[in-house]
Amino acid sequence: MNSHLWSELCEVLKNHPGNTGIAKVNRLWKKNPSNTKPDPLPTLKESDLSILGEGWGVDALWTLVHEKQVTENEPWSNNGAVIVLRWGGNHYLLDGRRRINQGRRAGLAGLHRVLVLVPIDGISGRSQ
Repeated sequence: MNSHLWSELCEVLKNHPGNTGIAKVNRLWKKNPSNTKPDPLPTLKESDLSILGEGWGVDALWTLVHEKQVTENEPWSNNGAVIVLRWGGNHYLLDGRRRINQGRRAGLAGLHRVLVLVPIDGISGRSQ
């Protein structure tokens, strides 16, 4: 895994509960309101994942916001990437919902930094 991007992800998630970056990723994934599968989600390890730095527009980011994540609350910070997990053909918003809500309200244009966690070869990130 790219250590620079992993460090960036850990910095974004530093105020979330959990002892490690991967513990925080697992916690946020499991509590994501888009998870509707009856089977329990696997517990991810750092070695299961690769991380990509991408640029997404607000409209693309907005598609990740579940109706339960719509809020008028201001973000804790306007800095930092949005964190997304790409797994099983789905995208799960792990961090950044308030920044996305604010960007949508303000009509922000341009690309926004997104760190995307993806399964590495040989790890089943596909629906069974």
